Amino acid sequence: TTLRFYDTDSSKDNEPDSVVLENFTVLRGRSFNPVNTAKQGKTWGASVEATRVNDGSQAEGRDHLVGSVGYETGWSWAFGTPSAGTGEMPPQLCYALLSGKGQAGRGINKGFRVGAGVNAGCRYQINNQLRAQAELQLPYWYHGSSDDSNTRGHYWQPISSLGLQYDID
Repeated sequence: TTLRFYDTDSSKDNEPDSVVLENFTVLRGRSFNPVNTAKQGKTWGASVEATRVNDGSQAEGRDHLVGSVGYETGWSWAFGTPSAGTGEMPPQLCYALLSGKGQAGRGINKGFRVGAGVNAGCRYQINNQLRAQAELQLPYWYHGSSDDSNTRGHYWQPISSLGLQYDID
């Protein structure tokens, strides 16, 4: 679960005044099986969650909480030299995934959107407790046709992310 706290002194009309549920994940995971290692196979991922999204069908879009189900499949590659005799993977992993997602909620155009796209990224194991990640997602969303000229029925909505993860224990 992720909560977002807003400053209550804000004067923006489209911003909530306090605490908002940003994400509630029921299931999210990825299985990486690099094609250039002994454990070859498909790389895949799945997710079931409630998440806050920005509906890009209208110029004055706002964020909305929606139910979301997704699946992705593709390839991954491992780079670098693992520690000898440990059975660990090499420290760098890059991937390219084809993705599909469906979302439904009252706040988005027509109450639903379906998307397909590409996710590409790399993860680097800096040491036993620290990892860095960069990812680019390029989903193409479809809502269906609309009679309103100010509403788009389909659009690209690129997302880039950078992150660090530190394991406490």
